[in-house]
Amino acid sequence: MFDSHRFIMLILETSILLQLFQASLILARLLFGFVYDFENSANLTINIFQDTTEQMNDELAQVCIDGLKNLDLDNYPQSINIEIYLLSLFCGLYGISNESIRVEGLSNIRKFKKLASNADKNYGQASSNGERKPNPWILTKFLTYYNKNYYEQIIKPLLKQNYEVKRQSKIFYTVKQIEKHEIDLKNVLTLTDISSKALNGQYQNQFELVAEDLLKIIKVVPCQNGWCFIIKEYDCLHSTNTIHYKNKTAIYDQLNSIRLWQDGKKQIIAIDALEQYHSLFEKVGIRYISQNPKIFSVFQGYKYLQLEEVNYTKIEGFLGLLKDTISANDELIYEYLLNWFAYIVQNAGKKTETAIILQGLQGIGKNVFINVLCELLAGYSSKNITDIDDFVGKFNVAIENKMLAIANEMKNFGESRMSNIDALKSIITEYSFVVNEKYIPKHEVENVVNMILVTNKIFPIKIENNDRFYVVFKCNSVHRGDPAYLTNRCNIFDEDFFQQFIYILYNQRYFLI
Repeated sequence: MFDSHRFIMLILETSILLQLFQASLILARLLFGFVYDFENSANLTINIFQDTTEQMNDELAQVCIDGLKNLDLDNYPQSINIEIYLLSLFCGLYGISNESIRVEGLSNIRKFKKLASNADKNYGQASSNGERKPNPWILTKFLTYYNKNYYEQIIKPLLKQNYEVKRQSKIFYTVKQIEKHEIDLKNVLTLTDISSKALNGQYQNQFELVAEDLLKIIKVVPCQNGWCFIIKEYDCLHSTNTIHYKNKTAIYDQLNSIRLWQDGKKQIIAIDALEQYHSLFEKVGIRYISQNPKIFSVFQGYKYLQLEEVNYTKIEGFLGLLKDTISANDELIYEYLLNWFAYIVQNAGKKTETAIILQGLQGIGKNVFINVLCELLAGYSSKNITDIDDFVGKFNVAIENKMLAIANEMKNFGESRMSNIDALKSIITEYSFVVNEKYIPKHEVENVVNMILVTNKIFPIKIENNDRFYVVFKCNSVHRGDPAYLTNRCNIFDEDFFQQFIYILYNQRYFLI
């Protein structure tokens, strides 16, 4: 006989079981999303300290197993913040790669707690069905909830230590991959170009690409009172790149303005790349010319390259000015001047230990002559210095790293300033001096400067009878009042002219008398 009441009860029971099954599926999904909750927890998170795909080392695995010994375990899933879900626990245990530690963990759980005989089997089935992937880092999350003191005292410091080791290892690996560029003045890249590349997203969130470009323009050396930053910048006056020295504040201001990309809420800027790879930018010192890769070499070649052969017709006009005006048609003086300057060009960074004085009236071509010399040494010359303090004063940056400096009608330069004259002699002969520029760390540099003094005065400087520091040339005024002559000479000063002239200087057999 059909029992309708019993049939209805059976249907209700089936419906309830189905609802419970559906609820368990929902709960399972929530529990299987545990790692996501783990990674976004306000506590110490995996995505900060550890990549979840990475194997846990034995030391950390062992302390996790030790921390699980005295926990209350339950075979039934409840709220994750109340009790440990067994399936996730096995997921963590089976994620441990060291078999002996993994077995110890399973043994400890069975030893201290009564588990259903098929608990391990249930995890195996879930794992084989793809519902769970072994992940040992889940164990650390368990401990944040159920053994918090142990986690704070033992696990957390170890996680931090492992994270730092991994971070340093990553930096070490990245540093090995970064190409170690030196500053090349011939390379057009400057900080402006880096800023433009950052704006256009060309660095693609890669610090090493930023560091490689910064290495092409910045170096850091220790100075007497801090770090001194060397930066390559474009010199509009001479149309060439040149070296500038700056303090930390100035460099940081420039690099802080270059925004690279956004990392979450943090804006990544160019200074972050310099600070992270600071050691790559460091040099032990500065020399004008050095073959030691640990030392920054200031001199990097001339602006103009010499040609393989010379066309004298291109430069004969200038050589004529040198001979009939500057040398006053004296063949010995003419050869001396060519030799003097050829020595400087052929021996970059060396001193002649004599200063040239060009004495003559205005408008005869003295400045035309010295302008050519300074342009030939563009970046390594300083023309039209009018104050002797720029040579011997407190802030003498005008002659730093300059192979040629032109003193043009200097003030504070006469018999009443004998101390200045004596100091100037040391600049002519000594091989180093201290630079004390404003806002730049004080530092000692090689003295490579050679001087030419240009004057209209009859008695420009007091010279003793046995003086060996100065060579005086009384210039001829043969072309004074003939501006067309000087204009014609100036019209030939193009790139080809300078390449021709530097060829002559490189091949001049100098002999300084």
